Amino acid sequence: MLAAFERLKAKLDAEGVFANARPLPFPPRHLLVLTSPTGAAIRDVLAVLAARWPLSQVTLIPVPVQGREAAPALIAALGLLNRQSILDPERDAILITRGGGSLEDLWAFNDEHLARAIFHSRLSVMSAVGHEVDVTLADFAADSRAPTPSAAAERLVPDAAALRQRLVQLEDRLIRSQRARLDTQGQRLDHLRARLRHPGEVLAYRRRQLEQLEGRLHRAMNAGLAERRERERHLRQRLTLRSPQRQVKQAEQRLTLAARRLQQSMPRALARHRERLAAVSRELHAVSPLAILGRGYAILESPEGRVIKRAEDTRPGERLEARLGEGQLTLEVLPPSSESPAGQG
Repeated sequence: MLAAFERLKAKLDAEGVFANARPLPFPPRHLLVLTSPTGAAIRDVLAVLAARWPLSQVTLIPVPVQGREAAPALIAALGLLNRQSILDPERDAILITRGGGSLEDLWAFNDEHLARAIFHSRLSVMSAVGHEVDVTLADFAADSRAPTPSAAAERLVPDAAALRQRLVQLEDRLIRSQRARLDTQGQRLDHLRARLRHPGEVLAYRRRQLEQLEGRLHRAMNAGLAERRERERHLRQRLTLRSPQRQVKQAEQRLTLAARRLQQSMPRALARHRERLAAVSRELHAVSPLAILGRGYAILESPEGRVIKRAEDTRPGERLEARLGEGQLTLEVLPPSSESPAGQG
């Protein structure tokens, strides 16, 4: 039997029959339990559901869970429940369960057709067959497996007591949070109330501020006017000092003074220059050729202006100019006479 179980398991696994892993609703709105109505499994399931979640709506679908009739009955029940779920959407989960037993007792849950029926179920299926050590093909084909019927019930619904405790804790946290928020808002309200003053006080405070600003404005304006007056006075002084009439008058005074000084200095300067000119004239006259000419000498010049220094530099018949101390003469060179010494003209 074990060898047949392993071969069938491998076959179904290869075909993907064990691939279901859909989440079951938590908690289910309407749980359908396929099991024996007289077995211990249904009592354990109902007891746990009543203790944990009294609101559970449970419908027992009585089927044989052992023997040759078990597998066909389970398959027929699965088909019927899936068809009925279309008309009643509240039915949203199936639990297939039974208590423990021998391998032969649980063999109906290793049926190939049952495994395929579980795989094709439109509703999510949880399997809880036997004890924790018992494993069937129905467990592999289901969306979820529980080791025992009681464990299946615990997994399907929440614990109302734990939820109630959780709600108490949340309520306590909410109350503390609301109190803290109210305290914070109260403190803020007190702070705002302390800051909120009577309109008359606000107006008086604003009036004092306005008076202070007005005083500061007047002081600033007076200071500005005083500064502008002082600047204007300073500019007027500068303008007076630089007035054209004043400058013309000062220029006239300077011109009169310069003319007076010029009149006073000109005679002395002219006398000094006359004396210097006379001295220079005497010096020039002393070295001037005209002074020598004044003592009876003459200077002979050719028509070209060349000074004649020797008789040999003249030709008979040549006209010469003789510059005397006063005036000049035009001379003609005569040929030398026989009575004249040689070399004289």
